[in-house]
Amino acid sequence: GWKPVLFEEHYSMIREMRKDRDAPVDSMGAECCQDERAPPNVRRFQALVSLLLSSMTKDKTTAEAMSKLRGHGLTVPNVLVTSEADVGKLIYPVGFWKTKAANLKKVAAILHDKFGDDIPATVPDLVSLPGIGPKMAHLCK
Repeated sequence: GWKPVLFEEHYSMIREMRKDRDAPVDSMGAECCQDERAPPNVRRFQALVSLLLSSMTKDKTTAEAMSKLRGHGLTVPNVLVTSEADVGKLIYPVGFWKTKAANLKKVAAILHDKFGDDIPATVPDLVSLPGIGPKMAHLCK
């Protein structure tokens, strides 16, 4: 099939640069921000939240916000009873924190009402959630 000009050369260079897996995303990416002791539905929700927070935010800042949220109790039911202002305080200084706090509250309500406190199983349902785009949806799958 078709490949971009110099694809193999560029891909080889990228593989060489990434061989040590030492970028912040390797230790603080979405899959690293979950409570591994939590039930599977809670881990999936936490992965979704970390992706939501990560947009326009450095990995270290996302990881710190996720740590604060997990310390508070990052589950759908707990987000539902937490005020938007308090969610905002927990996630600050992620980029667009006010919008993300509002979206997180909306997402939790939708997950509770329509998906039994779990994340949707399909990309179309995931992208229907506030603040979740196609890239995030595919990463959740």
